[in-house]
Amino acid sequence: MEKAVKGTFVDVVMCIDATVSMSAIIADIRSNASEFCQTVEKALIEKGKTLEQLRVKVIAFRDFAFDKKPIEESKFFALPKENDKYVKFLSGIKSYGGGDLPENALEALVLAMKSDWLVGKENYVQDIYMYTDADALMFNERKDCNGYPAGMPEDLKELASWWNNGSEETAAFKGNLIAFVPDTETWRKVGQMDRCHMIYHSAPSADVTKDKSIVK
Repeated sequence: MEKAVKGTFVDVVMCIDATVSMSAIIADIRSNASEFCQTVEKALIEKGKTLEQLRVKVIAFRDFAFDKKPIEESKFFALPKENDKYVKFLSGIKSYGGGDLPENALEALVLAMKSDWLVGKENYVQDIYMYTDADALMFNERKDCNGYPAGMPEDLKELASWWNNGSEETAAFKGNLIAFVPDTETWRKVGQMDRCHMIYHSAPSADVTKDKSIVK
């Protein structure tokens, strides 16, 4: 039997559509939160690795034109030590609003890329998970709305450049995107970027919260 490689550091950012149609998925993510560390640890063991440290961060998103809280962003929680804080943050996310169907998912993705990832670690896994049942608004369509985040790419071409080459604020991110999204032109274009693993669906399903690709 191959000896396990110790010392894998894992950082995960979950970008969660928090509009009203996502209530069932949010409930499932919340109910599985207490087992998330064990899920990651098991996935690593299956790859001949062991877990040294796991941190998870949550970015809930809606629509800047319609919602008072279009973005709710947590810090990184160290699991299992801060599991209670992680669960508490998830419990505070309420599914509401959204207005028209496209949501500000791309802005959430960039905010995830700008997270305070670890630097200089070997055996380091970085994953961004995206959960949504809606198409994504193009960058800057909501730029005149209150609270729209500064420093967004101009378009998908610039996003791809940041993704592949980094920018001043995203240089620390070299990881993967695992996206549970509808089959739309926008998400297909995002899926053409390197290190993007797209799981297209016609409607949200609780099964996505049990996916084992967290350590690609």
